[in-house]
Amino acid sequence: GYGTPFFDVKTTLAGTEPTNKIVWLDGDADGYIATELRKYLDISYYRKNPTLELATVYEAGEYKVISAFITNSLEQHGDVFNYSDYHTFLNEEEFKFYISEIRKRSAFDTRVNLTFGDNLVTISAPVTDFEGARLVLVARKMRVNEMEFDEANTASPNQFALQCDE
Repeated sequence: GYGTPFFDVKTTLAGTEPTNKIVWLDGDADGYIATELRKYLDISYYRKNPTLELATVYEAGEYKVISAFITNSLEQHGDVFNYSDYHTFLNEEEFKFYISEIRKRSAFDTRVNLTFGDNLVTISAPVTDFEGARLVLVARKMRVNEMEFDEANTASPNQFALQCDE
């Protein structure tokens, strides 16, 4: 089967405060979802599909992809940056740190601008690149009057993407 996506236990779905909704896509026995998400590591695919849709019982929205990368399973390797620890941002400094870390790792630079107070979604799916590998996509909720393809054509590959040891 395709598995069942589920929100991290610490993710807040209702409310108005800015948040980072974390979605785990585990149990994908056939690897279908991971294969589809993996396409986001290819800049030409991103340029044609720069947004994701997310719907909960509280809201539905379109999100601009800002980062796509493969990382290790943090429990096994103790990475210094644990992307799944950030459900809310205490201040602008913490938000900027998170954005800096996900951009350093991203396969490409989307040039999508971000501001403290933006709502994010982080999707994490297991992949078979190496033991404990996970594909991570991070996206920002679209703003009013923003166009889907605004930054897609100016995105560029990140030649210096920070990759895990594997």
